[in-house]
Amino acid sequence: MNDISRLKEEADIAMVVAYLGIPTYKRGSATFLLCPNPEHDDHKPTNCYYKDGWNNIYCRACGCSTNAINLIMQETGKDFSDAADLLWELEGRPEWYKQEKKKKNPVPDFRISREEAEQIGIHFPGRLLAPVGIDFGKNELPSGYEYDKKIIEPGAQEAYVRCKVNACTYRDFMSEKAYIVMVSKKAAETKESTIAIKRFLEQIQKSAGGQENLIKAAEWKIRLCNGIIKRAKHVLYLQKQYRKKSSL
Repeated sequence: MNDISRLKEEADIAMVVAYLGIPTYKRGSATFLLCPNPEHDDHKPTNCYYKDGWNNIYCRACGCSTNAINLIMQETGKDFSDAADLLWELEGRPEWYKQEKKKKNPVPDFRISREEAEQIGIHFPGRLLAPVGIDFGKNELPSGYEYDKKIIEPGAQEAYVRCKVNACTYRDFMSEKAYIVMVSKKAAETKESTIAIKRFLEQIQKSAGGQENLIKAAEWKIRLCNGIIKRAKHVLYLQKQYRKKSSL
């Protein structure tokens, strides 16, 4: 069984909202949007909100709390299973979630967690804006569209670039092998820079002390990078062996 509860618990609702292209309005520590509850005819984004680190959206007007899977279902029309799978993709395809059936291809998928991606500086946009036109003045746009940039020319009327919001994952940009190689290189680069930082901290520690926690943090990051590199090499090796056997 797939661990749906944990998937929802560890969801980053801000990332899901951005992926879906839902208009938001930042106010203080909260981000507001129109309530997604279909039974709440909301017209002003003043009651429904979320904060950084939350896994759901809460509306203080209707009292409805919307989790990431339900939000995906409401905004995309996907059924529960497909919405959960999309959330799994957005969360970096964590191994603990998907209990896959045995396949003819025995090579495991290569995955990194969201934390690992952040530590080595990888970020895949959940959406891309594709320009489709220019409007003179802002108009109310249909769902799935938003304005990106304002164009100002001396003596001319203000114009805005109208864009279509396109959902995307790394598979829209590269093959599985290219992704693994890219992640491995980023992990190696992060490892080398962290080693240099650790050496610098150790020099300070010898003369002034007080760097123990920073040195431990650097050591942890180096181990994390080593783990990513090791997994990447293992999967690439298995893929190569599988291709050889398949060609016989």
